[in-house]
Amino acid sequence: MSEFDKITGDAEQYAKDHPEEVREAQQDAEHIMEKKIGHNEQRDEARPDRGSQPDQNADDRAQDDGRQDRDQ
Repeated sequence: MSEFDKITGDAEQYAKDHPEEVREAQQDAEHIMEKKIGHNEQRDEARPDRGSQPDQNADDRAQDDGRQDRDQ
């Protein structure tokens, strides 16, 4: 049995033995992510260079980097 399989089995057994703790941990993680995502959305709204299309912004930055390399 690999170490990964052992750890996975231990985690599954812990989840079965402590369902309330697992549920609370999942809720805590969800709240943290909601808070973080909400924080990022507020920050993105305040910055015109960070919109709802991150892929387009990333492409724009990559093109800008290419122009800077040629200028040097």
